[in-house]
Amino acid sequence: MCSSDLKIEVDGKEYLLEVPLKADIALIFGHTVDKKGNIVYRGATRNFNAIMATAADTVIVEAENLVEVGEIDQNHVVTPGLFVDYIVDGGDK
Repeated sequence: MCSSDLKIEVDGKEYLLEVPLKADIALIFGHTVDKKGNIVYRGATRNFNAIMATAADTVIVEAENLVEVGEIDQNHVVTPGLFVDYIVDGGDK
């Protein structure tokens, strides 16, 4: 058992509780990102980037397409800008 594992008791049964992983920095890639950091992913980038954005203390997103605020349909945003600290315009490489 790892030292970060905890045991809790629920209704007389003992369970092992593992603490979540935490990252200092997450470097993620977004297909479309607005200037407030709202992110739309494409393909497999949606699998882990959204999770890492919520797990890291500092989030840096590379935007394939950097757009103005309001250009992304709010129903397509996967990661809200609240989680993003820095945006790098990666378009036109």
